[in-house]
Amino acid sequence: MLNSINAVYKAAAFALVAVGLLALYAVYYLYDSSSVGASKTFTVQGKGEAMAVPNKASVSANFVSEGKTQQEASDALAKSLTAANAEFAKIGIKKEDIKTESVSLNPKYESCNVSADSRIAPPCNFNNPKIIGYTASQNIKLSFKIENGDKASLEKTLGQLSSLGARDVNGPNFEADNKEAIKIAREMATKEAREKGEAIAKALGMRLGKVVSYSESTGGGGYPYPMMMKASFDSASVKESAPVPVSLGEDKVVLNVDVTYEMK
Repeated sequence: MLNSINAVYKAAAFALVAVGLLALYAVYYLYDSSSVGASKTFTVQGKGEAMAVPNKASVSANFVSEGKTQQEASDALAKSLTAANAEFAKIGIKKEDIKTESVSLNPKYESCNVSADSRIAPPCNFNNPKIIGYTASQNIKLSFKIENGDKASLEKTLGQLSSLGARDVNGPNFEADNKEAIKIAREMATKEAREKGEAIAKALGMRLGKVVSYSESTGGGGYPYPMMMKASFDSASVKESAPVPVSLGEDKVVLNVDVTYEMK
């Protein structure tokens, strides 16, 4: 009876070992198969470039007004902006192309003059200075569409901003949104990637198969064709109604692709 029980135990143990070995073999087979499949694909990169003339521009302008009271400063700013918006409309700038980016209303304090012996001249209180007025400001962003290279509206606006009360003018910031340039760059990049893939496959004595995956990324080139151009204008040096000439230049559209091919 004892021998029969031992035989059963041995048979069960052998069965468990056999099942374990089969499981390990299955895991190895799956791993090896995935490795073989992965070895039949490879990824190559391609790059394409094309030039595009900017067709968008933006300008930021800060309008500042002062008054003895908060209300007086705010009213003065409102009056200045109303006049500016009327001129913008004459130039052809639409309301949807005018965006308020920030508004502020801050007190102005009297200056505390410090003498040579580091004493503050009375009646100024250095720790609690007196409010002598208020400054109200609003920063706006103007957007322009440049169609067929027509930048007359942009140039006229730059010439009038100082006379309309704008203190700080920054821009223009140019941007290219050229689908045709991206299309050309994509064709160049994918062609380069395929040529690389075919050369690698030939060197290995194999054939290039179907595309397994594809990704791309775009970017702008650097100097001398910047995507963004900035210039500052001093109200004292810009004539009231004279347009300010600007040059559009060109932007470099760069497109990079990663293509994974199957190898046959």
